[in-house]
Amino acid sequence: MVKKELSNEQRERIIGAHLSGTKQKVISAQLSIAPSTVNDTIKRYKQTHSATPKKRPGRPKMLTDRDVRVLKRIVREDRFGSLPVLTGHYILVLLEDTCMMRVFYVILQRKSLT
Repeated sequence: MVKKELSNEQRERIIGAHLSGTKQKVISAQLSIAPSTVNDTIKRYKQTHSATPKKRPGRPKMLTDRDVRVLKRIVREDRFGSLPVLTGHYILVLLEDTCMMRVFYVILQRKSLT
């Protein structure tokens, strides 16, 4: 069974139907969503007064949006520079030494700069 997260629209439909007095079993059948999912969504709404779930914990990104913009600028200035040279220049610009070459390489690949 594939677990798929509900869209905001689906959550709002569940909450709206619940607030209008529709039973959970009927909501589940109308929207083709498991009854337990409908129940969990309604329960969360009653506790938090919000249809959206809490943000899930996860590893924070190593580079902020600003860092990525700086990195893009550095790469544009020295298109043919090697990775160690670009990394050294980046560290000098931001005065930080916490990021590694691998992080730069991944960011450069994602932004199609390599």
